[in-house]
Amino acid sequence: MKRFKLTILFAFFAIISSSAQTNFHSLTKALENVPIVVEGRIVKQSCFQDERTGDIFTKNYLLPTEIFKGLNSRDTVIFLTLGGRVDDIISTVSHSTQVSLSETGIFLISQSLRLPEFYEISSYIQKLPYDRDFEAYFEGSHEKFPSWRLLREGVGVICGKDVTINRITLSDLQAFDIPEFCVKLDNASLDVPSQRVSFDVMAKSSIAGLEFARAEIPLKYPTELLGTNIVLNDKIEASKGIVINTSFYDISMYDVQDDEMVLAITSSCNGGESAFVLGTEYEKIADVTVDVETLGNLGTINPDDFEVGGFG
Repeated sequence: MKRFKLTILFAFFAIISSSAQTNFHSLTKALENVPIVVEGRIVKQSCFQDERTGDIFTKNYLLPTEIFKGLNSRDTVIFLTLGGRVDDIISTVSHSTQVSLSETGIFLISQSLRLPEFYEISSYIQKLPYDRDFEAYFEGSHEKFPSWRLLREGVGVICGKDVTINRITLSDLQAFDIPEFCVKLDNASLDVPSQRVSFDVMAKSSIAGLEFARAEIPLKYPTELLGTNIVLNDKIEASKGIVINTSFYDISMYDVQDDEMVLAITSSCNGGESAFVLGTEYEKIADVTVDVETLGNLGTINPDDFEVGGFG
C-alpha cells in the first residue's frame, strides 16, 4: 500500500444516495422487530450450562463501535447463542444463529426468552472478510450485498441513526494538514481455464468527507506474463465499483509505455449527481481483469508499482 498527497478540488454538489439501491424488505422487518441493534466485534466467548434445563449456552462478548438503537453506552454487550462446550459435553443446535470469535458486523439483539437475565441474538449482518463480489451477508435471509458501506447506511436509515459520511466543508478542511489519498490492489483471483487475473482497486482518504472527483492510477506490470501494451491489445478490462457506479463517473484506460498503463476515473463535475464521499476505510472503486499470456509463476501485480495523482 502506498500513500500519496492529494490535491483538493471542491465542487459543492447536492448529496443524494443514488449509488446502489438494495432490497431491504427482509432486513427492514428484522431490524424493526428487535429493540437493540449494535455494530461491533466479538472479543470473547465462554460457555455455561443452565442448571434448570441442562441446556448449554455460549456467552458472546460484543465490543460496540456504533449503536444504532436500544443502548445508551458502548459498554461490552453480552448475548447468548445456543450450544457450546462445557467440560466434555459438546452441544450443537441446528438452525440456530451462531457467531464466531472476532466476528465483525451488525448484531440484532433482544431479551432472552429462555434466560430473561440475558440478551440473545436474533440475527446479524456479517462484514465479509474476503469476497470479490460481496462485502456483507445478512444471516436472517441468507442474502449477500455488494457494499458494506451502503448496507450500513441503509441500516442507519431504518433505525433512525445517521451514519453517512458527510461532505467536509472548505472551512473545516483548512484546519487539517494536506490530506492523503491511499490506493491498493486487493482480492486478486486467478481463473485458470480462461487464463485471467481479476483484482479490486481500493481507495480511501486520510480525512473522511472529501468528495472524489477524479484519479489517474498508473500501473506497471510484468510483460513476461501479460505481454505489452495491454490496453491497445485488448488484454485488460475495467469497470466501476458499486460506490461510484453512476453516470457521474467515467472510467477509461490507456497505455503509457510497453509495461505501463493508466486507469483513469473522471467525473462530469456538473453537479447533476452527487460525488462519492471518501471515508477512512478502503472502498472498491474499480474491478480490473487482465488476460495472462503465460501461466506459472505469476509474479506480483503490486500496489508498490502504483503512483497515484488525483483530485477529490
